[in-house]
Amino acid sequence: IDLRFDKHTRLAGGATMVLAADAAAFQERYPDVSIAAVYGGELSDRGEKITLRSSTGKSLLSFTYDDENGWPLTADGRGDSLVLTDLTGDMDAARAWQVSTRLYGTPGTGGQVLAASQPAVSTDNDLPSFDPHTSQPSNPVDVRFGDDLLLAGYDLYLNGHSLSPDRLPVVQPGDVLEYVLYWRGDRLMGKDNHGFVQLTTPDRQILTQDDHPAGLVLRPTNGCAATDLVPDRYVLRIPAEATNGLVRPEVGGYVSGTSDRLPVYSAEGTRLDDDYVLPSLKIVRTDPAPRPQQELGARFGDQIELLGYTLDPAEVALHPGEQLTVTLFFQTQAPIDDTLIRFVQLYSPELGMAAQHDSQPASGRNPTWAWKAGEVIVDEVVLTVAPDAKHGSYALLLGFYQPTDGIRLP
Repeated sequence: IDLRFDKHTRLAGGATMVLAADAAAFQERYPDVSIAAVYGGELSDRGEKITLRSSTGKSLLSFTYDDENGWPLTADGRGDSLVLTDLTGDMDAARAWQVSTRLYGTPGTGGQVLAASQPAVSTDNDLPSFDPHTSQPSNPVDVRFGDDLLLAGYDLYLNGHSLSPDRLPVVQPGDVLEYVLYWRGDRLMGKDNHGFVQLTTPDRQILTQDDHPAGLVLRPTNGCAATDLVPDRYVLRIPAEATNGLVRPEVGGYVSGTSDRLPVYSAEGTRLDDDYVLPSLKIVRTDPAPRPQQELGARFGDQIELLGYTLDPAEVALHPGEQLTVTLFFQTQAPIDDTLIRFVQLYSPELGMAAQHDSQPASGRNPTWAWKAGEVIVDEVVLTVAPDAKHGSYALLLGFYQPTDGIRLP
């Protein structure tokens, strides 16, 4: 972009000026924030250099932002904005920036620049007082990443409130999760390791993550004793588009400037993986679920209700090799202890099986044991007609069975 301000533009010391690319869209989201100027073009998602010059061409400030190498990753397309926390430091350094305290940013609030540098769990809650010599994390672990990162435990917060991971926690899009990791301080000194926490779906898609130099967010590690614990805060916002299902919090580390993850070892020295998996979370949306085209009221066993289904294409006349998408809508009013397999079949007693799909609901992303009372489970199934399927009429069959013995629910 190349924006030239009007010659009468004045900016007092400590004041804030807001620039926008799309004035109408900006005002719709931030109706109480004034725009000083509208620019053309766009900034690169991958990072680039920004320079502010005076009317005589003198450089007033210049810095280069990035989407890796320690820069907050949730600002890269997740709805957060980058906030400068160190007004006197190196603006090119990732440690001088953090994500905004609220999803979608805090434009026009100049006070947020300084306020953001204070370590808060949320806009209303501070981390509890912590004595590195005596305090212990709520959830102790003993895990080593490479030779230099020793994780002693962690605390979990949801929207600023302490949360136990023992029972499957439920979160919603827009919620703020904060994992406070506790590193052994003596191993951090003089090292250039990054830590990260990311939420992944069962099919290994990264939903959101936070990544920064390990142990440098809440306090510097110089002078740490061997027994000291260093709290290190990782903030994750559940994206607005997140769908119902399980997510896995994964902790990992790597050496700055490389993409090679540090190997993970248990306390006994057993190699685990390239990340350490914490207890799962469950995302449940609160907005109304879509309605099925064909509503039903069928039940499976005592707990599962089939609310209905939608077919695509709606007019079903298929040929071998073609696909039919069946979207199922389930609900339960009580927890389900079992891990059940859902099956969908195109079957004829005379012609045989034309197509079949067996899996946990939502391809394993929302298994029955994780269903919450009142939740509407949307389960999309794609059936591919077998190439040798015979011409004729087939019934669409649906059911659940136990994976251990194959016994179906009535």
